[in-house]
Amino acid sequence: MGYARQSGLLLAVSGLSIALGMIFVRLSTTATHSSLLRSAASTGTTRRLASARAIFQRFPLHRHHSMSLASLPDQRAGFPCRSSARRSVHMRSEHEGSVRVRFAPSPTGSLHVGGARTALYNWLLARQNKDEGRFVIRVEDTDVARSTKESERSVLGDLEWLGLKWDEGPFRQSERGDIYKEMVMKLVESGHAYPCFATDKELEDAKAKALAEGKNAKYDGKWRDADPEVVQKMKDDGIPYTYRFKVPRGKVVSIDDSVRGKVSWDAEATLGDFILMRSTGIPALGYTPPEYAHLSLILGQDKQKLSKRHGATSVTQFKDEGFLPEAMINYLSLLGWNEGTDQEIYEVPELVEKFSLDRVIKSPAVFDMDKLRWINAQHIRDMDSKDLQQLIKPFFESPDSPLPTTPEFLQKATDISQQRMEVLADAPVIVREALGHPLSEALESENAKKLIDGDEKFEEFASTLISDFESGEMPKPSADGSYAKEFKTWAKALGKKTGRKGKGLFMPLRLLLTGRMQGPEVPDQISLAMAGAKDGVEIAVDLDKRVQNIRENFPVHSTA
Repeated sequence: MGYARQSGLLLAVSGLSIALGMIFVRLSTTATHSSLLRSAASTGTTRRLASARAIFQRFPLHRHHSMSLASLPDQRAGFPCRSSARRSVHMRSEHEGSVRVRFAPSPTGSLHVGGARTALYNWLLARQNKDEGRFVIRVEDTDVARSTKESERSVLGDLEWLGLKWDEGPFRQSERGDIYKEMVMKLVESGHAYPCFATDKELEDAKAKALAEGKNAKYDGKWRDADPEVVQKMKDDGIPYTYRFKVPRGKVVSIDDSVRGKVSWDAEATLGDFILMRSTGIPALGYTPPEYAHLSLILGQDKQKLSKRHGATSVTQFKDEGFLPEAMINYLSLLGWNEGTDQEIYEVPELVEKFSLDRVIKSPAVFDMDKLRWINAQHIRDMDSKDLQQLIKPFFESPDSPLPTTPEFLQKATDISQQRMEVLADAPVIVREALGHPLSEALESENAKKLIDGDEKFEEFASTLISDFESGEMPKPSADGSYAKEFKTWAKALGKKTGRKGKGLFMPLRLLLTGRMQGPEVPDQISLAMAGAKDGVEIAVDLDKRVQNIRENFPVHSTA
């Protein structure tokens, strides 16, 4: 047909419960899940290709109630389900010809991390082939009741935020009805499909009965060999119907999966009249079979399918919490793939170079939030300070508790938080803590009491610190950026004056000047507080007020 030499690889997220028949099952479900790989390598050939999902959807003239097996809510015993754990898309060809991969998201909600991982693996393989690689987006929007333009914009926006820019599309299922109708009629004419008039209630009753008897809940084939005259009369009477694929009795389907090797399943027993496949293993529409690759599920820490109960699961949520797109790409790449080394931090160009399907693992991947946060922190620490300032700026603009976004304050806030935050949302928390001076509360803590009780000259040290401030020996932040160096010089002199060094000097100094036993560098906190006070931040305690707090807590040793 002019495109047989072009091949592709279908990547699917699947569980063993479906016997790895995902390419055929998930195509008929609601749009967030699977789609049929197109073998063609150019946009012109896409018109000749049909999606199995669309074939099982009701045609536009018969939308009142779908009788597809895909409409059933459970996948046990062969009934396709709406499981968000499975997704299939297109991946690269290992054969000659251009590489054309496809991701088919559903506009029925936000982009799930499982879908993001699938899109990423596709995108990586397309980018590996440079000018020959094409990453295609086709929106599965045939679930009319749940699909929205707002959701589509959200999903596409998430892909763009991740940096997974597509080369073609987005194509939309809802705009391709004529193509699917044409393909359905070819299947009917060739004897591979037939109209089915089973109602939703009949399907639900049959399913319930089969499950109660411990049998596979697959369609019973009532309309498979129905009298043509009866079929025509039903059509003439306007009875809604769908088309089903005829599965040869006893048909065993085998595929060579690029991740799992050769896998087989009993098509009739598992799915009933659903699969588009001849006994020769060639799709009935006559297209060259693609290569397949099935990804394993993503599980939560409890080893259950990742869901909302485990916390954030959508890309939008992670973005709003302050994860970097580079870190998300880094972490998602490791959810099911490892190059065989101990390396855990990757830049995107490295992943494009090193990713390969032969290192994709078969076992389920466990989503580890702590590891994701750690990876995000590493990427934050490697960022240019000016770039990071712009990223944390929106988190300072919260209407509930805004912080200044002046260049000076942002720069000092970045300096104090960059090495301590795990996500961008941590920055305002770290900054607010540094602005304050809760000395009185700190002195009541067990750690502070232990420090003071074990230091006979603590109050004398506090008195000397106050004297240095009053005499001007203690430096104050300046605009020339020399404060950290000046503070260090002064602290060293203070240590000689009081006979202290190491922790004996810096722990009391930290407690007195920051009101905390730990935190960012002391001069950074003071510098930030001074900038905040200048910008009118109410919670900012400048150096004068900090020394006043010390006086109030150690009145006997303070000087006038």
